[in-house]
Formats: sequence, structure tokens, C-alpha cells
Amino acid sequence: MNPQLPVPDYDARWKDLIKGLHRYFVAKFFPNLYPQIDFTKKVRFLDKEMQKLFADWDKKGPVRGDILMELQLKKGGKQFILIHVEAQHGYDQTLPERMFVTFYRLRDKYPNVPLTAIALYTGDKVPSSPGVYEYKFEGTELVYQFPAFTVKDQDEAELLASDNPIDLAILAGLYVLKVKNNLRKAVLYKRKLAELCFERGYNQQASIDLINFVSFLIALPDKEQEKYEEEVINIFKMKSIPLIQQDPANSRIAIYMVLGEFLEDRDKRRDREKNKKTVLKAFQKLKMNEKEIADFFEIELKEVKAIIKKHKEGMKKKPEQNGKE
Repeated sequence: MNPQLPVPDYDARWKDLIKGLHRYFVAKFFPNLYPQIDFTKKVRFLDKEMQKLFADWDKKGPVRGDILMELQLKKGGKQFILIHVEAQHGYDQTLPERMFVTFYRLRDKYPNVPLTAIALYTGDKVPSSPGVYEYKFEGTELVYQFPAFTVKDQDEAELLASDNPIDLAILAGLYVLKVKNNLRKAVLYKRKLAELCFERGYNQQASIDLINFVSFLIALPDKEQEKYEEEVINIFKMKSIPLIQQDPANSRIAIYMVLGEFLEDRDKRRDREKNKKTVLKAFQKLKMNEKEIADFFEIELKEVKAIIKKHKEGMKKKPEQNGKE
């Protein structure tokens, strides 16, 4: 019997990824708009503005996986456009209505700013009309249409053939749906995604964002996660990885995949015991020194030294105890 697989916060993971890979996201879903945007200008994510506009919704439930991007166009001086993105994993038949409410509130707030939107359905069940909201009452009719993308309907071969890192993320989402609660499939798919992250030759930031995303999206029980880490270390040692060939310093990026628990530790701010596990893995398996560990994993150098010192003292005591026996 398969153990119950951990369930990550899918919407939050997608939200983080889209923010990190916003340029690739726009290229994927808004190809006509993409060449018009000046990506030399910083993209603004208007999270606080969204919270103010929808304060009444936030009180009713958890924060939703939505994003509001403000991007500057190449022509027309300082002309901006807005893109509203909603990532939804769990089934919610009211999402099209929420997309409409979001549209009219944003339109009221920013009347002179062009606005478009997209709903990204990452779960295995979606509304019957995923990209349409209709309202009818006594002769009054309204139809609000918006782009809708369903991960479950995507073709694996086409995603594998794409060079856009967003498509690799979509592939990871597709694998999540195929895994269900099958541990064997989860391990196989996560290993395959790790290889693809390493081999595709994406730039440094895209690689970090994808590896982070995959680490969280397909979660494994602790025992299987440790075995998986060993396999990925072997992949890293045996294969030529374009990112590292470009710059040997990028080898540290691979550690994000090997020590996926570090990312989870940092994200959840786990306790000192988890920091200990991370430090010893880096020290023993990856042969990193104290300062490298402290800098890379953002752990106080003093704490790193204490953990390693205690570990060494424990190793010295073992032979002494064996001798007494």
C-alpha cells in the first residue's frame, strides 16, 4: 500500500513561478502582446493593490492564487498594461464569476489602462465553461470571455518539444495529475523533471525557479525524498549539464534540486533540527565548507559551525564507545 503523499500548496507554487518567469509566461500565453512589451523596464506585481481591492474576499477564505502584473509598452511613452492571472488547482465553479468581478473592479480602479486576464486551471476538474462568465436577468445579458488554460488537456510530447521553461512547469503540473497517490510514479516523474531542469540549458534564474517549483510541486515522504536526492546527485555527477558548462559556478544551482528540503526549510522556516539536517547533508555529501554552507543556505555561520562541531565530536565518541564494548 502506497503511503499518502504530502500535498503542497499548488496555487502558491504556481504564483511564485509565474512571478519568477513572467517574461516566459507572457511569451507563452500572450504571443501577440509579447513583442510590444519593454522587458528592460521592471515588471511590477501589484499584490498590495489587489489586497485592497478585494479585502472583503480575503476575509471569507484563504488568499487566492492570483497575480496582477503591470508592464510597460515599448511605444507610447510610459504606457502600461495590466495582466491578471489566476492559478486554480482545486475545483471551484465560481471562478469565472470571480474573474469577471476582478475585471470590473480593476477596470474601475484603472479606467485608462488596457487590461487582459487568464485563468490557469492546474487541477483535474474544471468548470464546464472555464473561460466564460454569463449573466442574464429579465432582458439584461452579459458575457465576459477570457483566456483559459487547462493543464490536464495538454500533450506531453508537445510540452517536451518546447524550449519555453513555462512548458516544463506545465509538464510538471501534468505529471502531478498523473501521479495521483502513486509513490512509484511520483519518484519517476520527479527524477525525470530534475534531469530536464539540468539538461535544457536555461539561464540561471529560470533554472533556479524551475528547480524550486519542481521540488515543491511533487512532494515525497521523507524516506523516498532522501533516496531521490541520492539519485539526483548521481545525475549531477554523471551527466554534462549545459548550465554548469557555461559557468562552473552554476554548479551550486544543482544543489537546489539535490537538497530540495532546504527550499522547504527556508519557506516554512523550520526549526533548528531541520537546519542541522541540511548542514550535515551539505557538509558530508556535497563537501561544502562552513562558510559556503552558511552563505548558500542563509544559515548563521555560528550555527553552522556549532552543528558541524557537534557532529565531529559525536563521530569521535563512537570509536571510544566501541572500544569499551
